[in-house]
Amino acid sequence: MPRHDTCDTLIIGAGIVGIATAYFLKKLDPKLDLILVDALQPMTFTSAQSGENYRNWWPHPVMTAFTDHSIDLMEQVARASDNRINMNRRGYVLATRSADIDHLLAELEAGYARSSEHSIRVHDRLSAGTYQPPLRENWQDAPSGVDVIKDPELIRRTFPSYERSIQSVIHIRRAGAISGQQMGQYMLES
Repeated sequence: MPRHDTCDTLIIGAGIVGIATAYFLKKLDPKLDLILVDALQPMTFTSAQSGENYRNWWPHPVMTAFTDHSIDLMEQVARASDNRINMNRRGYVLATRSADIDHLLAELEAGYARSSEHSIRVHDRLSAGTYQPPLRENWQDAPSGVDVIKDPELIRRTFPSYERSIQSVIHIRRAGAISGQQMGQYMLES
């Protein structure tokens, strides 16, 4: 590695956060003299242990907006790399034995109320036919918003491995998984 006495930006840590910071700074200014420093190989410490999951369910609109922006950036990388990062959007599910989930719906409304993209759809016995099950992993075709399933038959049909006592399911649709290792490698190469 060549020795540098000065640079515009020094990023310490070559985990996914450091790599992503370097990647997006260079996208903003390709002439930026940037150095990424780590004592270990990239993505070998904390980032190697990550769950690689993402979701935009937060009970506060600022956190929802922050995670939506982060997901937007990951989607840009997925598009630019022909989905080399293996992004999927099967969703994030909270299942409960309770039929009374008004407190959870209040959290959803607090986090999502300001955006039409975050529509909250409630599926009970009368409207169960409008629910789109997560049959494909393609993130580009997945619905946005949230599906609240309060129909036990629909829950059992869609999630057959769930215990029969589950009464309500909250399915956050802008959620899924990526390959953090592939994303880090793609960003380092770009």
